[in-house]
Amino acid sequence: PRSRGLGDVYKRQVRRALIAGINLIRNRNALVAGGSGDRVSIVTFDGRDGWHAPQIVLPLTDDYQAAMTACTTLQAAGDIGATTSTESGVDLARTHLLAKTTISNPADDPTGPQGRKFTSKVIVLLTDGMPNSWDMEQTVLDDYISSNGNANFYPTGYDWFNSVLAQTQQFYKDQRGKLYSVGMGLGTDYDFMDRIARIASTCLLYTSDA
Repeated sequence: PRSRGLGDVYKRQVRRALIAGINLIRNRNALVAGGSGDRVSIVTFDGRDGWHAPQIVLPLTDDYQAAMTACTTLQAAGDIGATTSTESGVDLARTHLLAKTTISNPADDPTGPQGRKFTSKVIVLLTDGMPNSWDMEQTVLDDYISSNGNANFYPTGYDWFNSVLAQTQQFYKDQRGKLYSVGMGLGTDYDFMDRIARIASTCLLYTSDA
């Protein structure tokens, strides 16, 4: 989740929304044997420096109560400087969802790859504004877009947007994952949210012949 620049009321609403979402998952898994149901994780993404680097607040778990409790302590970073590293957060989430093997996670790092094989991978991205920090180098990004053309990418040079779209497309194509983008607050760039949804194939299309 990311909620830079939101007022206190909105921050509380975001935390409550997260808790409500996790509680819904808990209810749907009420009759599922332990270890066999859905697991959830919480990843935050601010900047990329030592104080604000994206982090896994809670590794993948089926302890839904622990996940809901973790949501109550989430705080938004300030809005001075580069404090919205969306691409870095999506990259971290993707890595955490990779299947855990002796090769992908030889030390069994709880914040490393912890995914299970043959399960559906889902990322719900909550953000309040456009990214202003990213990791992917422009040459790497341009080469990727050139090889994986998609009308939803921005023109060359919009790396803060395109890096997120590239991560989203890779999650969809390489991990068969679904990423759902949710914008919050007045600073949300809804065109960007729509592009994420389209490139992730999670947008809704309505047709009618009435």
